[in-house]
Amino acid sequence: MKFSTTEEKFNSLVKYNFWNGNLPQHGFFRTAYLNAIKSYWVKVIVGQRRTSKRYNLRQIANDLIANDVHPHNIFYWNKVYIDFDFVNHYSDLGQLINHYQLTLKTLGEIYLFLDEIQNIAQWEWLVNSYAQDFTESYEVFISGSNSKMLLGELATLLSGRYFNFEIFSLSFDQYTGITQQNSNYESYINYMQSVGLPELFVFLNEETKRHYVAFVKVTVLLRHVIQRHPIKDPKL
Repeated sequence: MKFSTTEEKFNSLVKYNFWNGNLPQHGFFRTAYLNAIKSYWVKVIVGQRRTSKRYNLRQIANDLIANDVHPHNIFYWNKVYIDFDFVNHYSDLGQLINHYQLTLKTLGEIYLFLDEIQNIAQWEWLVNSYAQDFTESYEVFISGSNSKMLLGELATLLSGRYFNFEIFSLSFDQYTGITQQNSNYESYINYMQSVGLPELFVFLNEETKRHYVAFVKVTVLLRHVIQRHPIKDPKL
């Protein structure tokens, strides 16, 4: 997608952010994560695929607004959206953030939510820069699906200025909260059969649920294991 002006690039942010009363879907609130994550500086959200890391970022942003943070002080960006094809290097994202602050005339602490950040070159330079900026106050939240990059290289890339939060599939209490079931033997069996993946609860058909779980298993094996390690016999 081509953009001819900086203004057009900035306008691509509007529909994904919380400005002008826009409140993106945030799903079921998982308060245990919310309360822990807010206590640190650079927050890195990692976890198994399809455990709703993206929804967790939106929940944090929504919670900040509920606690009187002005929506203009929240910047949300996700590389997976084609609207942001023009962001390929950390400097591109830095220019977009600068233009956002100048356009909205932000005051006070800025909260940067950067999703799938591993897909831009030298992303760690940008995160380190904002984390160490003593002239303005920033809190940085990053997330991504490349677990090798996020877990194995962060200590070097971010020089220890981060805290890692792993998002798991739903706990039993969260499962009963979503499904509005009582905590008993029957609901526990249902929970164990559901594998606790949040997106499963939008499917009504049992066959569709089975296909979904099978897809997640294959994706995890292929992307997180076979493609990253010298597996000699993938079929086995």
